[in-house]
Amino acid sequence: MGEITAALDEQGANKLLDGAIGAIGHQSKSGFGNLDPFVASYSVIAQLTNGDVDLIPPDIIRLVDLRVDWDLDLSFGIDLSAILPDFCLPQVCIDIPCVGTACTPKICIDWPTITVPVSFGDFVTATGDFQLDISVTGGVWKVQAKILGVPNLQLTRPHRRHFTLIRIGAALQVTETLDSRAIRRTDCYGQRFIKAGSYTYNILPAHGHLISQERPFIVKVKDGEKKPKMKQHTVLIKCRAGKFVVATEVLTIDVGDLVLWNCADADALPYAVIGDHDFFSSDRLVNECGFSHAFGSAGEYCWTDAYGSGVAGVVKVNDPGCKGEADLRRWRQSLGQGTVVMVTDGKAQPEQVEIQTGQTVFFAVVKAPGISITDE
Repeated sequence: MGEITAALDEQGANKLLDGAIGAIGHQSKSGFGNLDPFVASYSVIAQLTNGDVDLIPPDIIRLVDLRVDWDLDLSFGIDLSAILPDFCLPQVCIDIPCVGTACTPKICIDWPTITVPVSFGDFVTATGDFQLDISVTGGVWKVQAKILGVPNLQLTRPHRRHFTLIRIGAALQVTETLDSRAIRRTDCYGQRFIKAGSYTYNILPAHGHLISQERPFIVKVKDGEKKPKMKQHTVLIKCRAGKFVVATEVLTIDVGDLVLWNCADADALPYAVIGDHDFFSSDRLVNECGFSHAFGSAGEYCWTDAYGSGVAGVVKVNDPGCKGEADLRRWRQSLGQGTVVMVTDGKAQPEQVEIQTGQTVFFAVVKAPGISITDE
């Protein structure tokens, strides 16, 4: 039988261990499962970060204070949309003095998935005694380590790094932010076109009007016979692969008509409708335009113009206080009632309005220097 003779001191053994620790790197594993309406996922990461070698005659190799750092992320959730019926805000039609009637589209709100993420992380240190077990079979050498014992094993108490419960109320606060510069799913922007012509525009992420100079969509306004009433055209926006698109890229209307934009996609970022003309932009409301907002939480909302014109007002939103089925039915019927606030010459009329949770306020801007409706 052949022989192999190898010699290694502690300094060399420690270099080998350091190289092995670096080569192993992070080790991770994750998984996901669901049993409607429940969902769960996990992710675990571990890494060798430290250790020393102690050679004990005649043939014991001791790994001293070998440390493993680990992190464990768990997430448990319940998908409310799987057990609760859909909830929709009805179409709200508002009569605007001297202009006509403007109607918001029906907006359906998806129930969220309530999640409870829990994260733990810490380390384990151990000292172990090993012995090399060398054998040869058919001319093939086999070298393996045989564990003799673990003189020391230190398990620290896991430290909970993070724990968050997303409550239903927080998850449903889709209308908490009032800002005409950043339109959300329960908001609408409307613009009336008084002169004939072609008006190009784009739909971009909020505050991102400098991102692109493209104007792929067009509103064509044609001269026509004088009509007794304004006609409304609703443009429904969709978010596809991070870009906003509309079904009708070229919309033809008559002089005096109103175009209203809304995006009900739950995953869409806040956005702005940006046109090439100064009066045509949801980012700055100039004239013959409007912004609607459905208020989802009770409270007092003080709004102002973020551009400093001084126009301001208050929307007081009351909790309906439903105590039974009859109260709930009355409240749902009231969601179709809207309130209009006229803005002209630096003033809001009325300056203060009072509504119930879920109802809509339409801010009709008759004439302004380019304002916003923004909560303080």
